[in-house]
Formats: sequence, C-alpha cells, structure tokens
Amino acid sequence: MRFRSSSSRSAYDDTFNSRPRNRTDQSVVNELKDYVTSSDNGNKCAECSSTFPTWCSVNLGCFLCGRCASVHRKILNHEFYVSDVKSLSIDTWHYKEIDHLKKLGGNKGNKKFWNPRNEPFPYDAEDDKSIAEQFVRNKYILGKYKYDEVKPEDFEGLKSRSRANSCGHRRSGRYDDQEVSDDDRYESDYRRQVRQLKEMGFSDSEKNLKALKKSNGNMNRAIDVLGKEENRQSVKETVPNPSLPARPSTSAGPQPAIFDGMSDMASLQQQQPVMTGAVQQYLDPATGIIYVDQNQYIMAQALQQNQQQAQMMQMQQAALQQQQQAIQQQYQQQVALQQQQVHNQQKNAILGLYQRPDLYTTPVEITESNPQYKQLFQQQQQQQQQFQNQFQNPNTR
Repeated sequence: MRFRSSSSRSAYDDTFNSRPRNRTDQSVVNELKDYVTSSDNGNKCAECSSTFPTWCSVNLGCFLCGRCASVHRKILNHEFYVSDVKSLSIDTWHYKEIDHLKKLGGNKGNKKFWNPRNEPFPYDAEDDKSIAEQFVRNKYILGKYKYDEVKPEDFEGLKSRSRANSCGHRRSGRYDDQEVSDDDRYESDYRRQVRQLKEMGFSDSEKNLKALKKSNGNMNRAIDVLGKEENRQSVKETVPNPSLPARPSTSAGPQPAIFDGMSDMASLQQQQPVMTGAVQQYLDPATGIIYVDQNQYIMAQALQQNQQQAQMMQMQQAALQQQQQAIQQQYQQQVALQQQQVHNQQKNAILGLYQRPDLYTTPVEITESNPQYKQLFQQQQQQQQQFQNQFQNPNTR
C-alpha cells in the first residue's frame, strides 16, 4: 500500500525544488521523494507522525519534521549518541545515503529497532518541547523502549562525507538550527580511538577525548597524558582532608557574632539583646550596633506573640477553673447548710412530741369489764376534782 497523492507530491515538489539541480541531483531527489512517500515511511515524521517531513536522520534511518529534527540536534550531539540530521531540500544527497536509508528500513525499521515496545509519542509535546526532548532521550540514549541495551555501534551509520556535509552546513529555517562545534568534529574523528582507550581501561570518554586533542590523535602520547592525570588524581585522594573544627558551645541567649576585643565578657553579658529567641545577631565593632536578620527577627516575634497568647489563654483557663471551683464550693456549702437546717427542724419536731403526748397517743375505750376500769375511773375523778378546785380558788397554790 502506498501513501502518495497529488497533494503530497505537489508539496514535495515545492520543497525539493527550492534550488536548481543538475540531472544527477534531480534523479536523486526524485528517488528520495518516492522513498519518503513509500509505505516504509508513510510521508510522516518517525517521532510524532506529523505529515510532510522535511528532515532526515541518515544514521538512524528515519524522516523528521522540523521540531523533531531540532530535538535530535539538541539531544543527540555528544559522545557516541549522534543523529546525522540532513535537510531534504537544502543539503546534497547521494545514492548511497538513500540506499542506506532503505537498508535500515526507514521509519518502520527505526520503530522496529528503537521502539519495539511501541511506546506512543506524548501528545503534551505539542505544547512543551521538553517533553519531546525527554521522549527522544528515553528512546535513543536510555533505551527505555528497547529490549536490549543501547550500544555505540547503533549510531555509526555511514562513514562518508554525508556526516561532514550535514554537520558542517549551516542550517537555516524557522527552527533552532546550529553549527556543529569543533568538539563534535573531534568526537567524530577520534571516536574509534576513544573506544580503544575505553577498552584499555580508561573509562572516562570525556577525558580520553581531551587527551587525544592534546596529543593530536597520537595514542601513545594520549596514554601518557591519561596516566599522569590518574597519578595526580590518586595523590589528591591519598592526602587526607583536615578535620573539621569543633562546634562551639551555644549559650541560652543570643550572643554577638563578632568580638571586637574592646570590651570584656562581663560587659557583653550585661548588654541587653535586641530580643530573646534563636535570632543570629551581628555586632558592628566600629559602631557597636547589633544587626539581626529581618526574616529571623519577624519569625521570632511571631513565635513570641504566639507564646504570649498561649500563656494568656492558659492563665484565663486557670482563672476560669478557680472561679468554677469557688462556685462549686459555695454551692456545696449552701446545700450542707440547708441539709443541717432540715435536720434541726426534724429533730425539734421529734423532741416536741415528747412534750405533747396527746398528739401522738391513741384513745382506747375501756369498758366496765376491764380490771383497770375502777382505778382509771378514780384517777379521772381525782383529776377533775383538782381541776375544779383550782378553778374555784385560782390564787391557791
């Protein structure tokens, strides 16, 4: 199945025909246009699937839009992680480069090799370019979307002048184009020697590259430079670091940070601090003025106010508790007094019954058949007689 159409073809005619070419160049351009719109590439960017890609990574075998090409140049431009990005319309192309792209499989081959886990491109990258940069970093440098680890050989590609042409040509356009620096040229020239040094035990690629620059690519001189560097490093590591001074003991209150030597410790102790609390103070020996950090001072004031408010609340709560205890004690005293009064009233009522036996005695009828009838009858008559005598003679006592 092919994705070519009249609209895509006309768009690529405008893109590829931006400058005059000879017959050989035009045949290469036609073959490149046919391959971009083939089923291997689908006329899309290999990273974000945007249509009408205008750039290509030759060694990674994929076509790119302007944004993703800019991300490739920014992220994949150091040590072994290199993306040889070329413009489809500005740079010069050769048949062997197109053959190399076909050999790698184009966008499909790139996805099969670098993204077999089928990790989708993040949609948020349309607004945030850093998300696209993280996706490219995870895909090519960290190898998170591969089943095996990333190797430097995966980035080698064609060892031809295509890299020099693509890297040395000054980019132009709407995107973040840049020239490759001399460091990138050195990395390209000394890549094999850097790898040989790593195999010999020098694991730091950056140091290896610097040593090769100093020795102009001479391996023996580079090894001598690296050996001297390791000796200097080992000497630095063997020298022990001096021990840290003992931490001075801190007093309860704030103390001046500088002692000017003009006053004794007694005068310093008598000097009133600006405020109490863990606020660092600085004494100006020339003026005798104590300075404090404004933020610490504000925080200490806020802490002091909170403490004062907490103390006031505690005092109010204590006073309220005392008041409640006093009210409760007074209430208990009133209850005890009322109980005592009720007890006395009951006691007096009981004692009053002894003086009025008629109030609590019950009358009993005594008939003539009762043996005590005569005796009681006589006593009653005597009492009546005495009562009559007293009534008749009230002055007789």
